[in-house]
Amino acid sequence: MPSCTLTCPHTDPNDVLRIWNMTPDEVNHSQVGNVFMLGAGGVVAVTLSAYFGRYPVLFWFIVLGVATAAWCAAATTFPSFMAARILNGFFSTVAQGGGLMFIKDMYFFHEHARKINIWSAFIILSPYFGPMFTAFIINTLKWQWAFGLYTIMTGLCLVLIMLFADETYYDRRIPIEAQPARGSHISRMLGIAQWRSRRHRNTIGQALQRPFIAISKLPVFLTVFYYMLTFAWVVGINTTLSIFLTPLYNFGPKQIGKHAISFHISSALLIKHRFLLLYPCHRRTSRRTDRTLAPRFCRSPVDETQPWHS
Repeated sequence: MPSCTLTCPHTDPNDVLRIWNMTPDEVNHSQVGNVFMLGAGGVVAVTLSAYFGRYPVLFWFIVLGVATAAWCAAATTFPSFMAARILNGFFSTVAQGGGLMFIKDMYFFHEHARKINIWSAFIILSPYFGPMFTAFIINTLKWQWAFGLYTIMTGLCLVLIMLFADETYYDRRIPIEAQPARGSHISRMLGIAQWRSRRHRNTIGQALQRPFIAISKLPVFLTVFYYMLTFAWVVGINTTLSIFLTPLYNFGPKQIGKHAISFHISSALLIKHRFLLLYPCHRRTSRRTDRTLAPRFCRSPVDETQPWHS
């Protein structure tokens, strides 16, 4: 499942403010709203998917993601640009925010760890793609071309979703003979088939309660809080690189793009070592416990490497 937020452009505020005669702080308001909506949109997408189904929410969110991306590229005033960018963050994060939902729908429990690592690898790399592509683009072209590229890539995601995606939710508790009719591919994409079988999924009230029920569980809350502390600052730093690197180190767009490449290399090495450490540990420990699966089996490499984070 492609993550359509991977290449969300992070425009150079110094480039935009010269056009609209604004301060870097004012221009950065659009960026703050976009990044915030990347998180909020994921929660809303998961909630809506529990009621309307996975496929129609994915399809309609990306349709609106393409529209708002094109709006960003075509905006002629800053208020219009800021509104488009904030809305784009909300709609374009559906595949990234709902990744775990698709994994749990499609794969058995013993396959979750490997698939979650693949999904999270793209999330770890995502904050570096936008600055890298945009920096090289605005080195020779207008900043609108960065959003033009983003529109094309989001449109490609939409085409792939229309051709190859499908409804992933399947309630195994319902006997085969009592399963609701699947309908045509187009009806599943538009949400017509899911609407007809909505009684088999969560009610709207249950769907709205799901995020609050999840966050109220202590392990989930601690995990989310830890992830916020370790990942949120990375997003903030990478979306504001051009603000402090340009005046302090006399960086231009090309230098900022090269700087972003170094993050890709380090993140790729991190992901590689995570695969090399966790999977052998998991297999070795599960063999000693009669193939029993438990989250604590992966704790030993984490405990060993944690002191190096300090």
